[in-house]
Amino acid sequence: MRKQLFFIFCLFACTRTGTAQNPDNVLKNDNNGIPLVDLSEVVVTSDKVQPLRYLEYDAFGYGERLTYKVKYGIMSAGRVIMEIMPKPVEVSGRNCYHIVATMTTKGAVDAMYPVTDRYETYLDVDGVFPWYFKKDLSEGKFKTSEYCLFDQRNQKAYISSNTYTVPRFSQDMVSFFYFLRSKNAMDVPMGSTFQTEAFIDRKVSTIKVLYEKDEVIKTTFGKINCMKLKPLLKESGFDQFKGDMYFWLTKDANHILVAGEGTLPIGSVKFIIDDAQGLKHEISYYKKKK
Repeated sequence: MRKQLFFIFCLFACTRTGTAQNPDNVLKNDNNGIPLVDLSEVVVTSDKVQPLRYLEYDAFGYGERLTYKVKYGIMSAGRVIMEIMPKPVEVSGRNCYHIVATMTTKGAVDAMYPVTDRYETYLDVDGVFPWYFKKDLSEGKFKTSEYCLFDQRNQKAYISSNTYTVPRFSQDMVSFFYFLRSKNAMDVPMGSTFQTEAFIDRKVSTIKVLYEKDEVIKTTFGKINCMKLKPLLKESGFDQFKGDMYFWLTKDANHILVAGEGTLPIGSVKFIIDDAQGLKHEISYYKKKK
């Protein structure tokens, strides 16, 4: 279950990859203690580095905080919080959102297998791609911490002392959902698929998502108009999952993640939004709760 709970929420499984160490001559710390790429010390793979992209979007901003209830079968399993910190952070000379996603178990699930996981991404404000990703996992007796440093200019990723070649603007497991919310990703007609590159657990994947249909989802706020999205898991290289997975985004200017569900061999995992703060736009309700 450890590998699956947050994946159902964030689409990707987390693996035990060990404690991170800084690669020599690549990383430096800024005032926030964040390892940064020193481009003067990175081998440039091309004489002509392509300019970084710029995306126009207005779906999210600083200070947004989304809270979700998670259920494992019929049991209340815990909660997930996804939060954009209120101030920008500079990474590799670029303004970034510092986004933190946490998952904690509760009740019977916590008694059987306590989980306190924390994931962080530093997302480029202009281009909506990550520069730095970190995960700190505490799951039962297992604990680990690892970072992935992206050099988006030179299509490289650094984990511990290892260097990987990745596609330009590759997403991590948290940044993917914010890219999904950008206008660039959601400007697709119903019934069509869209895709993006991601680097997850030291593997490059092309994530394909089907915009299946529109549905109304009942929440604590009321009934919300949503887009129902289906990740094409096998086509995206995630063969470890049984059955289908779905998640729902608001059909409005926010495109916030409202709910999701997936099937495991021993049951289903569902999550649904419980609180939303700092949204840039009003939620488009089918019927608002009085």
